[in-house]
Amino acid sequence: MPPGVHRPGPDVIPPVLVTRTQPEYSEAARLAGLEGTVLLEAVIDEDGSATVVRVARPLGLDLDEKAIDAVRVWHFKPGLYRALPAPILTDDAVVSTAASKTTGGTPG
Repeated sequence: MPPGVHRPGPDVIPPVLVTRTQPEYSEAARLAGLEGTVLLEAVIDEDGSATVVRVARPLGLDLDEKAIDAVRVWHFKPGLYRALPAPILTDDAVVSTAASKTTGGTPG
């Protein structure tokens, strides 16, 4: 974990997701019929952007990378440490992928 990043705890109010886009569905996953959920861990900065995104529970077939790309454009209400905006680690960024949801870009 990078220095200065806080984990949820007594003096921490976690970030709140404000806007979310669905990940693209990879061609390899579509051909294999793979669907599921990718669990990600991310640091949410003081401006509400997700940085240092890593996969905690992967799916494979390029769906992990597509999930990371999606989370990087999500926007959060920043978390607080001792009542001030601060980078907060979140380990519950869940991205579901399904062929019926999207084949690319954001659903309309």
